[in-house]
Amino acid sequence: MNLPLAVRRPLVLVLHALLTAASFYLAFVLRLGSPDLVVVDPGGRVPPFDYMPHFVTMLPFAVGLRMAALQGFGLNHGLWRYASLHDLVRLAYAIAASSLVLFVVSSFLVRWNYLPHTVFVIDAVLSLLLLGGVRFLRRVLTQRRAVGTGPRTVIVGAGDAGET
Repeated sequence: MNLPLAVRRPLVLVLHALLTAASFYLAFVLRLGSPDLVVVDPGGRVPPFDYMPHFVTMLPFAVGLRMAALQGFGLNHGLWRYASLHDLVRLAYAIAASSLVLFVVSSFLVRWNYLPHTVFVIDAVLSLLLLGGVRFLRRVLTQRRAVGTGPRTVIVGAGDAGET
């Protein structure tokens, strides 16, 4: 599926934004154990606490910073069918940088005692899995399709000589 560049680039940006938002939401859900982001004390001694306003406040910053980091590291362009380990390392750096900046920005927007710090770590791991997974899924599908399309070949040799 080779889309024109004018279609592919906006599609990649939208996909990155959606995966980043999903990752941030899933980080809250995994940390709090509640899909509605409300924490209820089982003993009933503490009133329920709703994290949804904090999530809604932080989501535009999370998506914006992640998109800026992906752009800064050159990950919004290129062909995913050629994704490599180098791309995965750059993706990890972009996610780490944006997560660190988001952690610092959150200290000014939301009081520290109301936002679980582990959300940023969970978000970073999920982002790496989702954004990296999409890239490498494309590569795997491309390589799987390419198998068996050319003439059969026998390679004689071992190691680097055989690979060459």
